[in-house]
Formats: sequence, structure tokens, C-alpha cells
Amino acid sequence: MSDHPSAPSPAEAASVWFARLRSPGCCAADRLEFQRWLAADPHHRHEYQTLETLWQAMSPLQSVYAGPLSRKPVRRAAANRFYPVGIAAALLLAVGLLWRSPYFGEHYQHYHTDIGERLSVTLADGSLLELNTATDVTVRYGKGRRELELERGELFAQVAHQPWRPFVVKADGGETRDIGTQFAVYRGPESTTVSVFEGEVEVRSGADAQALATSSLRSGEQLAYSASGRQSAPIAIDIEARQAWRRGEIIWRDQSLAQVAAEIERYHPVRIQLASPGLASQRISGVFKADDLNGIVSAIAALLNAEARRPSPEVVVFTENRQRL
Repeated sequence: MSDHPSAPSPAEAASVWFARLRSPGCCAADRLEFQRWLAADPHHRHEYQTLETLWQAMSPLQSVYAGPLSRKPVRRAAANRFYPVGIAAALLLAVGLLWRSPYFGEHYQHYHTDIGERLSVTLADGSLLELNTATDVTVRYGKGRRELELERGELFAQVAHQPWRPFVVKADGGETRDIGTQFAVYRGPESTTVSVFEGEVEVRSGADAQALATSSLRSGEQLAYSASGRQSAPIAIDIEARQAWRRGEIIWRDQSLAQVAAEIERYHPVRIQLASPGLASQRISGVFKADDLNGIVSAIAALLNAEARRPSPEVVVFTENRQRL
């Protein structure tokens, strides 16, 4: 929209570069600048290669326009030699823009991670999306809205600023609306947790986010909401600990072993069994590598002076050390 000027999207910039490189005024400095743009973001290369594919598909059309020019007088060749390129490029850009246009149909993309996997994606608008372990997200981009459906798991979003096109994450009957920020959403078994690391978000929950409950969250705050729409009061969070998964780490600070066990099961295909009743309430603190199950189990056993055994690859059993009793 002209009322809200912004930097061109990668797709728009790729279209400009495609035509610019084929113009008569293109020089070495332009080509060097193009190479820098291409190297700045993997998504730039993807968009440019998409245009090249469309251009190649239109090669029969290019030859049709190129034919008559060979019969033009030499003195007019300088003015007209780029005319077929201009026509074909204009058609190419029109096809490309139509192909991406929300009026032609919304853009859908699904992203998935298995247990223990992480994924980082640059979206079409330049926003950064990161998926934690065991996560499914569907991205729907249209002309007036950017919408993500978090079906399970956890995501982090660093959102490209486009106030006229809201960035919304839907999960379990609620939605988180970005107001220029970095935030995470975790859809857990009993509630959905929203954490803000920079900027601000608006959280709506209940009746498919028809504003039965609405809260604003700022940097360093977190809240949870249930499928029924009930929201917890915002609380302060440890931003470093909350984002540890993005570095491949888990940070526990004075959490019960019952909570820790549930977290381990998110990152590894195992079941944690606490054979001694007193273990569930024991507290754990520390920094652990998320993908090192053996290291986590050994460290917990040492911290609690407990015994840990693996009766099968899928089961870890913690028992109080009887020598301690």
C-alpha cells in the first residue's frame, strides 16, 4: 500500500534486479552490487532463480519478438535492440507478480521438525522463523495478513516490520499479534505459553481469539492461556533461559524433577519414570546440551544422588539412592 512505504520484499527486489541486469545501462558496478545482494540472504538467490526459471520457460516467446529486429535498419538498432528483452521482462514480471499475488491465491507453506530437531527459515517477507523440537507450523501469507498456525510444539519469530500487514500466530483457540518484535509461542499439552524477547505483542484467547481475553506483553514478559480462553497474569522471565533452545541448550533453574522429566521427553523419544515418590519434588538447576540425553541423565543422577538406569532404549528410570537413606 502506498500509504506505508517499505523496503521491497525479496521477490520484488529480485524482479528489479532481473530487469536491471538486462538493461543497456547495466555496468560492472551494478553487477557487483547484485552479487552483494545475492549473497546477503539465501532467500534472495531463491527468488532470483525462480525468475530465471520463468524466463527460460518463456524462451519461445523471446524468439518470436527477437525475429523481426534483424530486419530493422542499423541506425535504429541501438534504440531498439533491448526492446524484445523489455517486453519479455515485463511479461515475466507480470507472471511472477501474478503467481505471488494473494488475489491469485494465498501462499501456503508447512514446516515440520521431529523430536530432537530444530529448523530455521527465512520467510518471504524477510521474517525469521525458528522451530523447536517436535513442531508443526503452517504459514499463510496474503495481501493484508501474515498468519501462522502452530499445530504443536514451539516457534520463535523475528518479525519484519509491516504494520499494514499483521503478523499473527494462532494456537489452541488463541492468537498472538506482533507489534514489531521477537517472541516465542509454545503450544503445550495443557496451555499455550507466549514469551516476548523484544518489542510487544497482543495476546487474544477464547472462542477462537474473539477477544474473550486480551493482554499486551512487553519485552521480558510471558503469559499462558488455555483452550477455554483463560489467561494467566503476565510474569517476568529469564530471557536467556527461555531462548536457550535456539542455541541447542536447556536451562533449568530451580525446577522440579517432574517438570524436568516432561521437558526431557520433548527433546528425546524416551519416557522418564520416577520410581521413588520423593524424587518428583527434588529441584534441578543447570545448563545442559539438549541433544545429549546420556549427559542429562548422568548429571541429574549426580545432582540428586540418585540412581538412573535404562531397562530399554525408550525408558529411563530414576530411583533414590538407598545408600543415602
